[in-house]
Amino acid sequence: MSDMSAKEWLKSNEFKINAVLLVPSLLIAIIGFVFNIGMIAGLGVLACIFFITYTIYGYVRVNGLGPE
Repeated sequence: MSDMSAKEWLKSNEFKINAVLLVPSLLIAIIGFVFNIGMIAGLGVLACIFFITYTIYGYVRVNGLGPE
């Protein structure tokens, strides 16, 4: 990492990391629903909500769309 601290790197890649982690959580939720496993479906849905929220948050931070 050239002259970039870990905190700056995380801030600049936060959107990408959360977007990538959203995919497995969505798959876990789908598997839970398809195989009728309530615990897995519930955990997948909660993970989806978490990663959707923080993907949007990361997008807003990276693109400077938030309040000033």
